Amino acid sequence: MELKKENEKPVKTKRKFKVPHTYVIIMCLLIFVSILTYIVPAGEFLRTKNEAGKTIIDTTQFEYVEQTGVSIFEIPMMIVKSLAKQSSIIFALLIVGGAFEIVLRTGMFQAYLTKLTRKFSTKGIWLVPLIMLLFGFLGMTQAANKFIAFAPVGVLLAMGLGYDAIVGVSMVLLGSGVGFATGILQPTTAIAQQIAGLPAYSGMSMRIISFVLFFALTAVYTLKYCSKIKNDPTKSLVYGIELANKRNVDDAFVEAQTKHIPIGLAVVAAFGVITYGGINFRWGFDQMAVVFIYMGIIVGFLNRNTPSQTASIFIDGAKGMLGASLVIGFGAV
Repeated sequence: MELKKENEKPVKTKRKFKVPHTYVIIMCLLIFVSILTYIVPAGEFLRTKNEAGKTIIDTTQFEYVEQTGVSIFEIPMMIVKSLAKQSSIIFALLIVGGAFEIVLRTGMFQAYLTKLTRKFSTKGIWLVPLIMLLFGFLGMTQAANKFIAFAPVGVLLAMGLGYDAIVGVSMVLLGSGVGFATGILQPTTAIAQQIAGLPAYSGMSMRIISFVLFFALTAVYTLKYCSKIKNDPTKSLVYGIELANKRNVDDAFVEAQTKHIPIGLAVVAAFGVITYGGINFRWGFDQMAVVFIYMGIIVGFLNRNTPSQTASIFIDGAKGMLGASLVIGFGAV
């Protein structure tokens, strides 16, 4: 028996392919592009100024220039210079992340969601698009992954209405995803517009139209699924699968407090000021970051946080945005 064990070869398990880290992908692309600078003929389009005084590219005039290859050993220095050049954008995103973390920790969004669901719980199926619309509005200002924490509330609500976990997650993530995708008030929208030389949050009417269209399609699709599983629960995509962690519905809800009213007004006022300043005074990231700093301080005060608590929460939120912020610097090389 011992001899047999010695002769047995260990079974090799195949390693599953994992998508590399974002920074690894970017570095590989930078190295690849660096090699191409020695292969692809160098050239440039003529840049001219239009009637509005903005520099534009004249696609009808192109000329070849002297080949100047970029060594892969220059990439680290280019990354550092790019990070320094994009510092306004990077720091603005860090501040936005920190300020919004202060808002999320107040429980304001959870409280109003609780109030809304209890008020319209008897409306049945029509509560689904209503909750989706709420998260659609919230997603206009933040990335959809910020609202993953709200998914358990959505799941419990959906199950209470006679639907399944898919509906609950859809109300939260699809709703916020539509808001994020259309970018009506997204800080990243202002980033892209500044890079393109446009006023912050300009062209809002087109984004609003896109939001209405995307939301309508998403809501109709979700409602069709709701009707299907309501008539026949066996058609649910998660039929027969029990939740790993069952909790009481009331435990997932947060009660609204008087302090949530001024906190909500402070958030609305902050975005109103940013939108007005961006459209009328061509505010950039520096001004936007200042408004968010004020918003974070005011919300922390209204929530009765100590200065140290507000600062600690701000740092936690900024940490969550660090990865995305550095990608901007890497990607601008």
